[in-house]
Amino acid sequence: REALHCLPRNNEFLSAMAYLRIRQERYDEALTLCEQGTPNHPLILFYKALIASATGNPELALEIYESGGGKLAKKYPMSTYYRGNLLQQKGEIREALLAYSQAIHFNPKLAIAHNNRAYQLFKLGEYTQAEIDVRQSLDIDPENGPAWLTLAVILLQAEEAFYAEALEAGRKALSLGLPLEEIVSSLGRPL
Repeated sequence: REALHCLPRNNEFLSAMAYLRIRQERYDEALTLCEQGTPNHPLILFYKALIASATGNPELALEIYESGGGKLAKKYPMSTYYRGNLLQQKGEIREALLAYSQAIHFNPKLAIAHNNRAYQLFKLGEYTQAEIDVRQSLDIDPENGPAWLTLAVILLQAEEAFYAEALEAGRKALSLGLPLEEIVSSLGRPL
């Protein structure tokens, strides 16, 4: 610990240290490190928002994400993905959809953003586009259990339900470690 006081206190160092504290769920220490950084530095803002969200303050997290603007999203697409998650939790489907689209714009290989955008499209009844998005997610990361589950849900709700393919997607989600209870709950019926 003594040696840490000798190291430079730039934003990258502070945010790296904050990240380690966040991973250890030592949020007060992480926030103290962030407070020592440049207030509007994108990485410092990103970690402050993560801390706010993890400590049960999603409104503050959204406010921090908003304050970072496009600079934060462009430099750290995951920040926009997390912002989308917070909006989704608030039930703001269209806003979440836009956030996931922005994350994909800045990082087209962000499989989880494709999956979450697919789920938002599904909620809006846009099944064809939802299926396209979730399949893009699976092209990027074929071992993504939640994406397989999203595909199964979408296939069951399409105009012409594709039961056999939905069943296989559900089984794939199960083989990738998703709990059976979550799969049954999402599909609304046993596999």
